[in-house]
Amino acid sequence: MKTVSITNNYAALMALLLTPILFVACEQSRSTSASPALTHDPSSAIGATKTHATEGPAQYGNELKEHENSKNYIIYDIDIDDDGSPDKVVSSAVNSGNELIFFRRTNDSFTKVLSSINFTEDGGRTLDTISQEVQEGAPNPEVISIQTYYPREENSATHYISYSNEKWLLTRSVYTFSDWRSDPTSHYSCEVLQGTPMDALLSNDAASSIKQPPEDPEKTSECQRVSANKKAELKGTEATKSPILAP
Repeated sequence: MKTVSITNNYAALMALLLTPILFVACEQSRSTSASPALTHDPSSAIGATKTHATEGPAQYGNELKEHENSKNYIIYDIDIDDDGSPDKVVSSAVNSGNELIFFRRTNDSFTKVLSSINFTEDGGRTLDTISQEVQEGAPNPEVISIQTYYPREENSATHYISYSNEKWLLTRSVYTFSDWRSDPTSHYSCEVLQGTPMDALLSNDAASSIKQPPEDPEKTSECQRVSANKKAELKGTEATKSPILAP
C-alpha cells in the first residue's frame, strides 16, 4: 500500500509540472496552422513604386500617345531624315504654344530626337501648316517646311529645315508680304538665309536671332516684287529656286 501511494504522488507531481509546457506547445501549433507565413513585399509599402518596362523608346511612345490624345497638339506624318519612312512631327496647335517635336520611326516604335519651336508667336504669327519637302540628290536636303502667317495682314513666312548627320538646320525663310508704302496690289517675296540649328532655337537668344525680312524690300537683292495674282504661284516654286545651306 505504501508503494502505490508513492507512485501516485509522483505521477500527480509530474502532471502538474508538464501541464504549462504542453499548453504552450499546443498554442504554438494552433497559431502556425491558422495563419500562413508572411513575406515582405517592398512594392506594397507606402510610397513604393513598381517599375515597368517603359524605359528607352517605350517612354517616348507614351509621350507621343499623350500628344495624340491632346487637342493642344497637331501631328503630321513626315519623313524627317530622308530615309523613306514616315516619322512623326508634333506641333502645338493654333494658340496653344510654339512647341515642335520630332519623333523618328525605329522599327515599330517612335523615338524622340528633337525639341524646338514652330516659329509662331503669342499675338503674332500663327501656324498655317507643316509640309514634306523633297529634294532628291541634294547633299543636305530640305525635308520640312513650316508655314506661318499674320491673321490680319497679307504677311506669311515659310521656314525650310534641312537634315544632315543627325542634325536639323533652319536653312532659310521665305517671307511674302505687302508694303503699305508702295502699290497695295503688289507683294514682295524675300528669301533670307538663316543657318541656325533647330535644337538651338529653344534658347531665347537663338530664337530672337532668326532673321526677318528687310525693312526696305525695294533696296535689297533678297526680295523681288510680284503681283498679287502670282503670289500662290510663287509659293509653289520656292523649294526649287533657292540654294541649300550646308550645316
